[in-house]
Amino acid sequence: MGALEELVTTPGFTQKLKIGKYSRWAVRLHASSLVELLQAIGKYGAEISAIRRTSGSFPELRFISTSSRAAWRMQLALESIATIQVTGSPEGVLKKLKEIRYMSTARGYPAGEPVFVPDFRERLSMTPDASWAQDLDPRTFVLLLWMVGEYGARSRWSMSDGIEYNPPLFDGEPERVRQARISLVSIAKVHGDTQVPCRGER
Repeated sequence: MGALEELVTTPGFTQKLKIGKYSRWAVRLHASSLVELLQAIGKYGAEISAIRRTSGSFPELRFISTSSRAAWRMQLALESIATIQVTGSPEGVLKKLKEIRYMSTARGYPAGEPVFVPDFRERLSMTPDASWAQDLDPRTFVLLLWMVGEYGARSRWSMSDGIEYNPPLFDGEPERVRQARISLVSIAKVHGDTQVPCRGER
C-alpha cells in the first residue's frame, strides 16, 4: 500500500482528481507524503484554533511579495483548511464558497463514508497530529486537497528564484504563530514536492 489510489475506497477517485486545476497535484501523493501533509495540517489547525479562541476570529494573514488577488485566494484556502481540520466537515467551507459564488470543487464526490481504506485509517489513528483525518469522507478530502493546491501553487508563485518560501505573517501568541508558520512551510513543501505545474489565473 503506497500510491494514493491504493489508500482510498472511492472508485475513480484519482482519475477525478486529475481533472481539477488545483487537485491534480495530489495524484502523486503516496502514503508517507499524505501522512506528512495531514500531520502538518493537524498542527496548523490546532495552533489556529488556539489563536481563534483568544481573538474570536481567524487571523488576517499578511503575505509577502504576493498580489492582492493571490493573497485573497490564499487567505480563503487557509481558512478552509483550518475549518476542515477542526470540524472534519466541508459544510462551513461550502457555505462560504457559495456565498461568494466560488466554484464548488466537491461536486460529484460522495459524502458520509470514510474515504480511506481500513489499514490506512488505522495508521492515521495511531499517528500524532494526523488522527483527526481518519474519518474524512471523499467530498471533504477532495475539498481539502483542492485548498492545499490553491495555497501551495500560490506559495510557489510568491517565491523568487533560490529563495525559500516565506509563510504569511499574522497576529497571535508568538510561539503559536511560529509553530503555525512552520506547519505552513511543511504544507507548501509537500505540495511543491509533487512537481505538478499548475498554470493559469493566480
